[in-house]
Amino acid sequence: MTLPPTGSSRMPRSSAVKPVRPCAPRPGRAFSTAGPDMAGRRVLVTRPQPGADKTARQIAARGHEPVVLPLTRTVTLDADLPREAASFDVVAVTSANAIRHVRTGLLDGLLHLPCLTVGQATAEAAREAGFQTVTSADGDVHALIGLAGERLKDRSTIAYLCGRERRPDLEQGMRAEGHAIMPIETYDIKKVSYSTQEIRTLVGIKPIDDVMVYSARSARALIAMMDNQEFLQDVENARFLCISTRVANALHARPGLRIEVAAEPHEAALLALL
Repeated sequence: MTLPPTGSSRMPRSSAVKPVRPCAPRPGRAFSTAGPDMAGRRVLVTRPQPGADKTARQIAARGHEPVVLPLTRTVTLDADLPREAASFDVVAVTSANAIRHVRTGLLDGLLHLPCLTVGQATAEAAREAGFQTVTSADGDVHALIGLAGERLKDRSTIAYLCGRERRPDLEQGMRAEGHAIMPIETYDIKKVSYSTQEIRTLVGIKPIDDVMVYSARSARALIAMMDNQEFLQDVENARFLCISTRVANALHARPGLRIEVAAEPHEAALLALL
């Protein structure tokens, strides 16, 4: 899906722009990995670290210039296994963050269980964490619910490793199938803000050609940042490349953006739009 660009012209920069208030701590490194003479498109990467640097390397390998500006950061929550942990039949995971940012020791009581994941990236994280039996769905929650229907016995009890902020689809779907599902919140996502000077330092003076958007939260953060006139000038003619329709829908709150959606909800399909 693609929206036509706005017809606005680029405005002159002004040093009197009201800055965006910064928040701490910073989300690791935020930088452009290529020099000013690099061929290709300038691509803004908005996902949190450490994934942002991994994506930047893939963009650079394609001959483009990645510009890393994480709009969110992932924090580990002090989660514990519930008393009912001994009754768990299976583990379900919808985000690699739920495993990568888990509190030390929490997985020890789960690694012996089969693990069902939403997609291949999450499956890879599960295997790296020590799960021995990992089965991946095709990239979305509905596929994961279908996979559970094929693999689980009736009235199974599911340990759901997840973030504090999440959609209810998996929990509702599993309960509708007669399973008990117990969320274990291992991480949270926090917004990262930048001052006008920080934006200028990190983004540079050349406009952005493409903005990669991975979550509805990042989409909302982008819209808020466009109130900063200097940042708006950086991205006003860019394509906004969204990993899913849900993310694209969040961007529609600001009319006139050029929005494109990946054919499938994973990063390989998103990179294919470049």
